[in-house]
Amino acid sequence: MGDRFLDPREDNPKGFWEDHDLLNLNFEMFDCLGMEWNRLTPMTDDEVCKLVERGFLEKACALLVSKLKSGGTVALKHPGTAKIFPFWKKVFAQCGCEVDLLLAVRHPLSVAKSLERRDGIQKCYGSLMWLAHVIPSFSLPKGSRALVTDYDCFMSDPAKELTRIAKCFQLQVDPAEMKSYQNEFLDSNLRHSSYTLSDLEAESQLPSMVSEVYRGILDLASDRAALHDSKSVDLAARWVKEFEDLSPYLKLIETTTADRDRLTILLENAERELAWRNASLSWRLTRPLREISTWAAKVSASSRRERAA
Repeated sequence: MGDRFLDPREDNPKGFWEDHDLLNLNFEMFDCLGMEWNRLTPMTDDEVCKLVERGFLEKACALLVSKLKSGGTVALKHPGTAKIFPFWKKVFAQCGCEVDLLLAVRHPLSVAKSLERRDGIQKCYGSLMWLAHVIPSFSLPKGSRALVTDYDCFMSDPAKELTRIAKCFQLQVDPAEMKSYQNEFLDSNLRHSSYTLSDLEAESQLPSMVSEVYRGILDLASDRAALHDSKSVDLAARWVKEFEDLSPYLKLIETTTADRDRLTILLENAERELAWRNASLSWRLTRPLREISTWAAKVSASSRRERAA
């Protein structure tokens, strides 16, 4: 997975395990498209073409080639990749890479609550952001092996889940590393929430598509269904189409939310300025003069109205 990772933070002390080079490239492409990290609308064909025209296909291919020089299995992880996955599928095809996909999914309510706590994002918007990351991931490259793992299932039995992942991708599990990972790395105290499918279905304010997709994900994560089965392929294609059809409404939600956030920032800035003024010694000392000025202005205005009458 590389050796130039994003540094751990207080809200993620175990680290992100995300490669700096991949992050920087994805963020460059976000900037090129004017795409915010919390965007809801799916990537368009025109946006893919724009990235290609701006030379990002060559940049991404060069990045992959440099990572593959070391040989063996190379893994890239960053949630932003899911947002622009149509572009990355073109990169994989251009490079002729053998691509396997591990779709690691967390309960929508856990994601929404985390975003609400960290960024003040409302729960409904957070659930739509969950869809915006999950849905594009189901457009699998042809011939790829792919597996879905659910975070809560993983935390309940990490050894079983890692063995399942290794079997799918024909990898070997090192028993000593597995023991160290379970005993020294995983920390259940950092798991801030745990929800069931019933909890999600009871959330009447969330779009019904969220619970439908997560129900399908649980089937895939428990091997009751497989990603490449015709039924799963058809279901994923329907989800992709339905989410694309929602684009005009998602765009309206994005715009409304962005306007609200701008107004919130302006209000917060005004409140800070007012608090600074009220705390300022010079502002307090000149208060009588401002009051006299305000009183004089009112008297003058009153006199003008009387003369006009």
